[in-house]
Amino acid sequence: MGAAHIYAPQKGADMQQVELLEKSLTHFAQLSGSSHLATPGAGAAGGLGFMALTYLDATAKSGIETILDAISFDERISDVDLIITGEGRFDAQSLSGKAPMGVLAHAQQQEIETIIVVGQGDLAQAEEVGFSALYSLTSFESDIATCISNPAPILRLIGQELARTHI
Repeated sequence: MGAAHIYAPQKGADMQQVELLEKSLTHFAQLSGSSHLATPGAGAAGGLGFMALTYLDATAKSGIETILDAISFDERISDVDLIITGEGRFDAQSLSGKAPMGVLAHAQQQEIETIIVVGQGDLAQAEEVGFSALYSLTSFESDIATCISNPAPILRLIGQELARTHI
């Protein structure tokens, strides 16, 4: 199963479109003569990782680790009590190196409580990997379209709840 099967449904592709995308991506990879089709990170940023590895002779490196290093994250969090991170949807893909997992790993090294705020997510899964809480917009508003089109009021409610229960 390739990148199209994993990521295209998140972007709204139906199964027929996923199959067409998968065939097209595989064909393009074959034409490029690249051996990076299955290289970790190749599917990142819509295939930008594959392009950089194939045509720019780039080296794959975790995006979140690059960012956290660039901003001296470990030093910045050395005197905090709570970290709040977020993602659109917390699911199995989140566990594979997405930003919140990188933030959590660094926070855990310093034993800092970490909460995740998401559009949608599974509390049990979040707690299993080490987040102390998960707040989802869909827990406060069941209409996903409203969560996407007007998240600010819902985020204010989540902020109030966070302040009431964690600060």
